[in-house]
Order: sequence, then C-alpha cells, then structure tokens
Amino acid sequence: MPGMSRGLPPGNPLVVSAFESTLIRQSLLVAGIFLLLLAIWAALVISLRRPSATHLATGAIVGAAGAGAAGTAHDRAETEPAARRFLRIAFASLWIFDSLLGLQTSVPLYMPSRVFEPAASAPLWVHQVASFAVVVWSYHPIVVGCASVWVGLGIGAWLLLAARGPWSRCAGAASVVWGLTAWVFGESFGGLLAPGASWMFGAPGAALFYCVAGALLTLGDKGWEEGQVGLAITRTAGIFFLLMALLQAWPGRGFWRGDGISQGASGTLVSMLTAMARTPQPHFLSSWITSFASLVGAHGLAVNLAVVVVLSFLGLAYLSERKATLRLAVGASVLVCLADWVLVQDLGFLGGTGTDPNSMIPTLVILVTAYMAITRAGTEVELLSPELELPARLEPDLPQSSVSADVAPRPTWRSRARDHPGYVLRGLCSFGALAVTALGVVPIVGAAVNSHADPIVYQAIDGPPTPIDVAVPNFVLRDQSGGIESLVDLRGKVVVLAFLDPVGVASSRALGHELAQADGLLAAERARVEFVAVDTSPANRSPSSLRAFDRAQGLAATENWLFLTGPENRLAALWKAYGIPAGAVQPRSGGVASDAIYVLDTRGTERYRLNVVREPSTEATRASFTGVLAATVQRVIASP
Repeated sequence: MPGMSRGLPPGNPLVVSAFESTLIRQSLLVAGIFLLLLAIWAALVISLRRPSATHLATGAIVGAAGAGAAGTAHDRAETEPAARRFLRIAFASLWIFDSLLGLQTSVPLYMPSRVFEPAASAPLWVHQVASFAVVVWSYHPIVVGCASVWVGLGIGAWLLLAARGPWSRCAGAASVVWGLTAWVFGESFGGLLAPGASWMFGAPGAALFYCVAGALLTLGDKGWEEGQVGLAITRTAGIFFLLMALLQAWPGRGFWRGDGISQGASGTLVSMLTAMARTPQPHFLSSWITSFASLVGAHGLAVNLAVVVVLSFLGLAYLSERKATLRLAVGASVLVCLADWVLVQDLGFLGGTGTDPNSMIPTLVILVTAYMAITRAGTEVELLSPELELPARLEPDLPQSSVSADVAPRPTWRSRARDHPGYVLRGLCSFGALAVTALGVVPIVGAAVNSHADPIVYQAIDGPPTPIDVAVPNFVLRDQSGGIESLVDLRGKVVVLAFLDPVGVASSRALGHELAQADGLLAAERARVEFVAVDTSPANRSPSSLRAFDRAQGLAATENWLFLTGPENRLAALWKAYGIPAGAVQPRSGGVASDAIYVLDTRGTERYRLNVVREPSTEATRASFTGVLAATVQRVIASP
C-alpha cells in the first residue's frame, strides 16, 4: 500500500504542531463567519420590525380570530414528525462526535496506513480504490485531517439547525454524499468484500448507515406521518438481518470454530477479540473482552450458532410488520447491539485512534426511528380523526375555505421573519453550517487533484533544508557522454549536487528518479538549473554504466542532467571533501553513498543541504522530498 509508512510515528511533534495550529486558525475563521451571520440577523430583525404601510394594512384586514387560525395552521405546518426529529438530532450528534474524535493528534499520520488499508485478501480493485484515499491523505495529512473535521462538524451543525424545509433536506443530502465518500474510500466498502466480513465486526460499514439516515431525512413529511417510512425501514431491516445471518453462517470463514486447538489456528472471532483486548482502554473493558474471548474459544460453534439464530429471528421479526413483534424485535436489537458494541467492537473509538463508534449505535438509531415512525403514525391518526370531524358537526354552514383564503393568507418570508425571528436565525445559521462544510470539502477536493506532496511530510523526518555558506572547490570530471565538465563551467547556473552509485545501490536509483521529478517541477526555470551527480563506485566508472543508469531512471533525454565520473584519484578527492569513504557501497537494502544533496548558487557556493530520506522511504515521503528540493532550488534562483 503506498502512502505513509508505519515507521513515521503518529505523534511526530512537527505534524502535531502544524495540525493544532491549522485547526486554531480555521476555528477563528469559523467563529468570524457565525459572528457575521449573527450581525446580519440582528440588522434584519431591527429593519423588519419597523411598521410599514403594508404591515398596517394587513393588520387592519386580518382579525384576531383569523390571525389565531393562521397561527395555528402555521404551527402545525412547522411541527416536525417526532421520528424524523429523533433521527435528525441523533445523527447530527454522531457527526459531531465523530468530528471531535478527528481532533486527536494521531489522526493525520495514523489514518492512511492503519485505517484506510483493506484486508490483504480483498479484491485488487478494492485496494486500488483505497490506495487513492491513502495517497491523497498521506500526501496532505494536515490539509485533509483538518478538512475532515470541518466537514463532519458542518454536517452535524447543519442537521441540528435546519429542522424543516429545503435546508433540512439539503443537510440530509450532504450526509449521504459525505457518508458515501467515507464508506467507499475510508472503509473500503465497509469491509464487505474482505474474507472476515461480519455484522459483529461492523459490516456493512458504519458510514453506510449515515448515508441511509441522510436519505431518510430528504423524504417529505407525508411518508413520516403516515408510517410509510417506518414500514420501509423495518422491511429493509428484516432483509438486512437475514443477509447478515447468512453471511455469519457461511462455512469456511472461521466463525464456526473457537480457539482452534484442534485446527491449529485461532477462529476469526477469537483473533478479533484478542486484538481488541490489547487496545489501550479501561481495565474493566479489556477484562470483559478477554472473558468473552475465552468463552468463544471454548464454545465457538455454539456462540456462532446463537448469533446466527438471533440475526435470523430479528430479520423475521422485522418482516412480520406486527406492532407487538416489532416492539420485541426493537428491544432485542437494543440488547444484542449494545452487547456486540461493548464486547466485540470495543466501543469503536478507544485507543486514541478511533474516529467513530462503529456500526451498532447508528444501527440502533435507525431501528428506533422505524419503531417511532410506525407507532406515532398510528397514534396520531386515532387522536386526530375525531377532531377533524368536530368543526363540521358544530358549524356545518361555515364557509371554511373562503375564511381561510380571505382572513389567513399564506405568510410571506418577510412576515414570517418579522413574527418569528428564530426562523431567520435558523436559516442564517444553516447557511453558516454550509460554509463550515465547504471549509472542509474544498481543501479535500484540492488535495485530491494536487499530486505534489506537502513539504511537512519530508520535514517531519529530516527537518527543513539546512542553510549553509561554503565555497566549493573546483573539480574537473568526465560526463556520461565522455565530455569534460568542471564546476567553473557551470557558473551562472544553480547546481543540484548529488552522489550516486550507478549500479549496485537501490536508493541511488530511487534518488535519480526523484531528481528527474524535481526537474519536472521547475518548469520554465529548468534552463537556469543543472542537476549534477558524481559517481561513487570505483568499479563502475565507465560512461556506458552512467548512460545505462540514465536510461533506467528516465534521465537520458534530460538536457540539464550531468552524471560525472573520472579517474579514481580525482573522485576520491571529491568523496573526501564531502565525507564519503572511497568505494562506499551500501548493503543491498541501503542507500546512496551520500546522505545529502547540496544546492549551489550561481557563484558555486553551497547554499542549502538537504538530507536524503532513508526511513520511512515511501511514496509520500519521496514525493514530499521532491517538492522541497524544487522549492529550495527556486528559492536560490530568486535570491540575490
């Protein structure tokens, strides 16, 4: 998997400091946005409350009784179905909680290598999809790490503030889009295509439930009030639990055995529990998980059979559509999901690296929402039917339609804003939540299309380039074409000086490729730069070996590239000047003969020294080094 190596510790002080400072700056920007919106709201309320001719005329026409009827109709229209309100607030809280977990300082460097990486036996195309997310995050750990926090906070605040209308439905749609992004790239399709996929471990992925909740919030009120949404959820839940029971019962996946004493290997569930018990957490939780692992190890077949039976029962119960059975199914779901959340998923966010509570809590929220939607719908029909008939019996001759049309006209946004200032405030705050969401989305999109790694990835390993001011003695050597080159001949150009072995050292080949990439980043400034490498191998000093190296690294057609060699005594003198022992050839897994690259100005004076990345040498660190090298060269070009 490309990206960040496990060798770069998540608590790297430079990355942590940059992460925290970026969040603080962006927090000030968010605070400024909401203060501006509050000021706009105050100004609107003051201006709208001033009496106007239109307002006075409307007040003269509308009587007290008509105004009361209009207010009652308005209040009813603004009443959100209880089930929808529960779903909206619950998932808003989950979005905010997940974002707060994203504030952990280990997130920028931990996420790419240990969260996004799918199982080794997953299909190749799943690895390719996950690799895209790994590259984007590992190239831009600060940008993407901070942006993911603001996206979640923005969506959560948006759901909380926008209770009704188009704003609320748009917040649900945003939850679908970002949840789907997290499910595909962050969870590798919820792990469904991995061999150890199980409902107990979180399949089909927590993020998918965020998508489902967002889609439900985009639906109109009629489906909620009549119970259609609740029925659709329960039917889907029934099919879902039956499929999860089938997945759990599927043979050959390791769930039917315990500790595997007779098989010689631990069962899948025991292996998972053993790993979770090692996670940093309170002792009582780890002891519970260890005890459950012992139970599974001793009675693996019985435990898995019980899980399959329970999942099958839940599936059939939700498909029955009887309220008594539904009540029993929801109660059983609460017990089973909470038990799995504690004993198997280990609360999902412990250990200092979790970014969500896993799948059980979102599952329960959706199931409880379905129960509320069905039961509340039936209650409202029974209680409201007599009231709907009452006015017709008491006042059968009253022209209701004409009164409502003449006396209680539909309120405009100005009248609603004047009479209900909170309406305007919710709208403005919803706009602010959208701005916060955009504060996260825009940088992520920018990072996805930016192939240049953040300099901080390299600097987290070796620090920034070291400024120096040393005059370099002249040298005269032969280039890969057989021509004579000297340092004096290169005066007037910025020189990038490296020491490479053209044959035996793997890191020399990698560094040659990075030099070619840095040359490409310079664009129009390439004509003012010369990349120069000096041969460090006494056994391979022929121009033909240098040309072979150039062809292998894509440098043969590079006009501003020189690979120099010559008599061993001249090379040895140059090696000594740069601290390279004669004939220095590293082990097979080692690096270049020199640990540094030097940038010389147009007068032949060394201006910067860059350490060559050794470990962790990954795609991200190499790309970051290339960008830092190109930026350093540009700095020298621009300096007097």
